[in-house]
Amino acid sequence: SAARIRYGVQRRRGGFLPYFLLYDAVVLVLIAAALAANAAVATARGRPSWLLWCYAYYAKLTWALLSLPYLVFTVPLLGRALHRARPTGYDKEGQLVPMLSSALMKAKMARDQQRRRAAELQAERLSVARDDDGAAGRSSLV
Repeated sequence: SAARIRYGVQRRRGGFLPYFLLYDAVVLVLIAAALAANAAVATARGRPSWLLWCYAYYAKLTWALLSLPYLVFTVPLLGRALHRARPTGYDKEGQLVPMLSSALMKAKMARDQQRRRAAELQAERLSVARDDDGAAGRSSLV
């Protein structure tokens, strides 16, 4: 719940997705019932076993064709409006966070590169300062 507050995510009911799931469940039950009925009739009439596998293939094909309404989720703007889900990923700490857009990724990479350069410059200054202190100490001992 802290992550929801941090990233401004609201809990929703799923938009149109529950209706799609209900449609899919009804289609699955109807196809399974038709497959079972065909298998029972074929077995009762003594049909060959390969015919049962054909019925199973046609049931799978019918289910695939009746799943075409799910293609609307692949349309970029329409799919996002239907399910309202945002792409997510994991950060270095293992927290689930929203994915960065390409512009945000470029800005983050530039910021990280600046931080690395600043750290390298500071490390270089420290090593030069240590070398100067060491040289001054040696010259006074000689």
